Amino acid sequence: MSPAMRSYNRRFFSFSALYMVVMLAASGLYDKMAEGSAVVWLLAIAPALAAMGMIWAMYRYLREEADEYLRQRAVSAAMVGLGFVLVLGTGWGFLETFGLVPHIWAWWVFPAWAIGLGIGMARPERDAGDLP
Repeated sequence: MSPAMRSYNRRFFSFSALYMVVMLAASGLYDKMAEGSAVVWLLAIAPALAAMGMIWAMYRYLREEADEYLRQRAVSAAMVGLGFVLVLGTGWGFLETFGLVPHIWAWWVFPAWAIGLGIGMARPERDAGDLP
């Protein structure tokens, strides 16, 4: 594992843990706060800030990784994640428009992208010279 990947893993998983803690705390505290208060606004924004940290970790990885093959794999995985979330969102949006499925909150976009990213990172290449 490259030094850049070790740094990425440390950053990404730290922000992932922060995201989970903040999301659970915000969800638990929301009912106890006055609607529309500054604290509620902060609770609503805090998980997004942690998600931004995960995106920043990926950006830093792409800047720090010296191996261009590994960089290309990471970019390809991010594109798989992007394609996954765009197709899922578009398909679900049309199904929702026609009243066939329930509404889903927009915060599901980032976890859906992360699932697609994981799929993109996990899929094996046919050989080292064959880019996806």
